[in-house]
Amino acid sequence: MHKGVRDQQSELAKKYREAHARWEKYIQRPEIQVSSRTSDYTNNPPYDDIVALGKGALPFLMADIAKGEFFLNDAARRITGIDVVKLFPGEPVIGEQDVSKLWLRWWKEKGQEFMRSGR
Repeated sequence: MHKGVRDQQSELAKKYREAHARWEKYIQRPEIQVSSRTSDYTNNPPYDDIVALGKGALPFLMADIAKGEFFLNDAARRITGIDVVKLFPGEPVIGEQDVSKLWLRWWKEKGQEFMRSGR
């Protein structure tokens, strides 16, 4: 890998971790912690900062989704424009954990192709 590309990825990783840390701090607010609405966790400026990083943030998002951070499913959807539930219509989806499994399947099967695409 070219040094410039590595530097860009390293910088993006740093920006992602910083944005993710701001979001984690935000969702620790008492009024968020007692909320059962997903939108309270995903419709806020720190979350928007994660999404604004674009498709270069997907490897980091997918790693966090794999760790169980299902609230990041919406960030993956907003970045890619893909509805994974529609993409895998035969798969049962009961909750966000199931959606996370579909994102990880998509990442494994199509992620590299998506990253190379002009989207």
